[in-house]
Amino acid sequence: MSEYSIGDLIGMFGKPKPEPVTSSADEWFSDFLGWLETDYDKMVHSDRKPGLHASSLGSVCGRRNILIDVFGVNKVPHTAGNYLTFDVGHALHYWWQERLLGPKQELLGDWMCVACVCDACEGTLIRKLDRPCTYCRGTGRKVTSGLMPMNCACGVPWQDAIRYLETSVVDSVLNYVGHCDGVLDHKPKKRLFEFKTISASEYEKLSKGPKDDHVVQAHAYMGPLGLEEAIILYENKASQCTWSVNMFGQFVAGVPKAIPFLVHYDEKLWAGIVERIHDHHKSVAILDDLKKADKQADRADVSKLPRVCSDKKCNMAQRCPVSRECFSLD
Repeated sequence: MSEYSIGDLIGMFGKPKPEPVTSSADEWFSDFLGWLETDYDKMVHSDRKPGLHASSLGSVCGRRNILIDVFGVNKVPHTAGNYLTFDVGHALHYWWQERLLGPKQELLGDWMCVACVCDACEGTLIRKLDRPCTYCRGTGRKVTSGLMPMNCACGVPWQDAIRYLETSVVDSVLNYVGHCDGVLDHKPKKRLFEFKTISASEYEKLSKGPKDDHVVQAHAYMGPLGLEEAIILYENKASQCTWSVNMFGQFVAGVPKAIPFLVHYDEKLWAGIVERIHDHHKSVAILDDLKKADKQADRADVSKLPRVCSDKKCNMAQRCPVSRECFSLD
């Protein structure tokens, strides 16, 4: 066994020669980023269905819909940075659902075995009909409802075969849809589970509590699912825990950088969101009527709907693309 350290060996043979400013690695990575922006999105991410989604209810505003129709809005295109950020979140969802809470026998939902064919449609219905099989949700694979199956009859290890299918939530009365991250089996009760990855800077702000948008989203799921409580878990995607080095030079993992919040269903809070949902649908109807009449919305149409924001400094107003126009119509 060599008694020389890595540092000794590098010192003997000299330091690596610096690469040119634009190296082949830079060229490869630049090409990769270009592929993310031009091809990856089309291959992996399906277009979001039009309509109202549970994740957007925290910022729903009918007045804004009409103002955007009048003034338009500049859309910021997604870049490679967007896709890398999105997929870090997707990967961490996978770990919490299929590698942590699933094996812990705590997460309720539908579990698909990729190695088994659906008993009902034998894996053919998804290809033959527009209507997906209700037993396998159109996957063509065996789906088990409840807790994660750890020993499928096919014999393929759960690590390789079992996949979690997020629970669909549909409110046909208020006309919105969504997919929740799961339901936790906390006997004798069940709790909604919502998992969020968050930047280091935003993570530091969580001392004030969960984000308002996420609380509203949790309510949008709790109502249709008949749940009274939700756990919203935030994880710092920049660093999963604190680290230190002990006296022996060993790295020691410390406290996880994840914060859970217990949220109780609040009827008063949800009633306010319901009013805003109704205003959203009212604005859609107004715009449809104007389109049929080949007319443009005007100040009177905007005034038919109340302003959601209390002032220009509220979080929603600061993120609204037509906030200036909205407050100029007093």
